[in-house]
Amino acid sequence: TATHCNTVMCSAGVNRWEVRKRFSDFVQLNAAFKAKQKITGILPPKQLFGKMSDATIKKREEGLGAYLETLLLDMLPPQVDMVRAFCQVPQSLLRQQEVSSSSSTAPAVLGGGSGSVS
Repeated sequence: TATHCNTVMCSAGVNRWEVRKRFSDFVQLNAAFKAKQKITGILPPKQLFGKMSDATIKKREEGLGAYLETLLLDMLPPQVDMVRAFCQVPQSLLRQQEVSSSSSTAPAVLGGGSGSVS
């Protein structure tokens, strides 16, 4: 069976990378954030039954992108590490931040796509 994954395009400064996340990863991130602070972002609804159509996938991707953008705006400093872990910020960027504490490596979300993995 194929599992649908969403590709999250991330950036920190001039560095860009992508990570693949399942919807359940977003659900876990949402629960972790809600346990720590108030957030205004809303996850798109989960598809309960049947195969997702291209239109449903596109709508969900747009909703997840909007959710992440809102989450980054709502994020309080203590939650930066949670977002770094979710976005899988490369270790080289984290080491750069240790050297130069004036720049932030909290990632920005550039947009998303989707794919399937077996």
